Amino acid sequence: MEFLAVGFLVAIITSFVCGLFCSHLAIEKGYSSGVWFAIGFFTWILGVIAAAGLPDKKLREIFRNNIPTHTPGTPSKRVKPAAPDPDTWVCGQCFRVNPNSEDECYHCQTKRKD
Repeated sequence: MEFLAVGFLVAIITSFVCGLFCSHLAIEKGYSSGVWFAIGFFTWILGVIAAAGLPDKKLREIFRNNIPTHTPGTPSKRVKPAAPDPDTWVCGQCFRVNPNSEDECYHCQTKRKD
């Protein structure tokens, strides 16, 4: 009987830890923590694997906001921002900031035009 009680306690602790880990992964990726806690609690390692495989909503949003919407090699409709620092220049193709010591853009390899 004591062995059964210890086994039950280990199962509850394992369920709780898996639930917390799934909840943490879900929060980091932009999903509901409560739902993923329950999934981790009841499915243990399968829930952890599923939470680890979730696409990252936060990272997708960052990429959508930072990647130019034009194809490299074609003119962009975006307004070229001013270089934030006198020791830098802004690429006319992809609008990335580059150091003055570089003659081509580190991102799109476009030659610098002064």
